[in-house]
Amino acid sequence: MSEVVVFTKPSCVQCTATHRYLTEKGVEFIELPAENHLPLLRALNHISAPVVLADGDHWSGFRPDRIDRVIEARRNS
Repeated sequence: MSEVVVFTKPSCVQCTATHRYLTEKGVEFIELPAENHLPLLRALNHISAPVVLADGDHWSGFRPDRIDRVIEARRNS
């Protein structure tokens, strides 16, 4: 199991929703400013925040379905 990393931007509604959902679900994560990691995020083909890296997968935007999949996979491992 790897760590969950969330790249966020200030005043980002989807970033706040992702932060809140992860916290409510009890998922520990590291939050980093997206502007400090633009080359990585561009290499992953993401142009909007938040960008979530979790267990070898990555996505952008508030995606509770993807977060739930990560939680379920961790329960089953």
